[in-house]
Amino acid sequence: LAKFGAKPMQFAALGLLLANLVAWAAALPAILKPVERIGALLGLVLAGAAIGSIDLLGFSELWCGLLLSLALALRLHRPERWWPVVLAVGIALAIRELALPFALLGAAFALWQRRWRELAAWGLLLALFAGGLVLHAQAVMAEIRPGDIVSPGWSAGQGLRGLLTALAYTTVWQQAPLPWAMLACLIPALGWLALSGRGAPFALLLLGGYALMLALFARPDNFYWGFVLLPAWFIGYALIPRALGQLVRAITAPPR
Repeated sequence: LAKFGAKPMQFAALGLLLANLVAWAAALPAILKPVERIGALLGLVLAGAAIGSIDLLGFSELWCGLLLSLALALRLHRPERWWPVVLAVGIALAIRELALPFALLGAAFALWQRRWRELAAWGLLLALFAGGLVLHAQAVMAEIRPGDIVSPGWSAGQGLRGLLTALAYTTVWQQAPLPWAMLACLIPALGWLALSGRGAPFALLLLGGYALMLALFARPDNFYWGFVLLPAWFIGYALIPRALGQLVRAITAPPR
């Protein structure tokens, strides 16, 4: 941010958000009804409002989340066209190691579906990441001194509250009273659970995995990890009517 300046970085973030809108608009027709598609795009805009704050652009998680959301849309749109997905995740991984679960899940699905070229691409990306991590660790170890402050680690185990507060503090809901903000951030999860179709398993495992990661490992001061789930998380708002319909049908269906 300091190197490139605030305005160019803000335009870059806006460009990524617009790319998300285009990619999700292309991915959603095969999944959702027209009114749900409109609601989903509005959810993306709502979640992407953070790019309007210059201060928030300094969080690498914000950029990582925009790239991962874009990668998810590209995968849902055309799963067989894997290279843009690998590229987007690779850039996200270069920015923040929190993108690693997406790469691991992508590799696992490629292996399960016997997509060998895609698996090789994910393997190469993971190998490059591992090599870079080793070099980074060596550089850090060379600078460590006996009196340095030790990190408290990332095993806070906050549970659902940790996930919801992270999402609340990284979205427009931070202006609302915290209990209501947490409820507003829980609702999209219920919507996502109603998703069906060939891309649903990947999307649900990805978002659920990241939600679990925040619940288990994020400290209270790691609220900015919530950006990793955004803006895709808020697409779940558009799926709430579908989720409620499925719930009503399940409750009222006659026993078999």
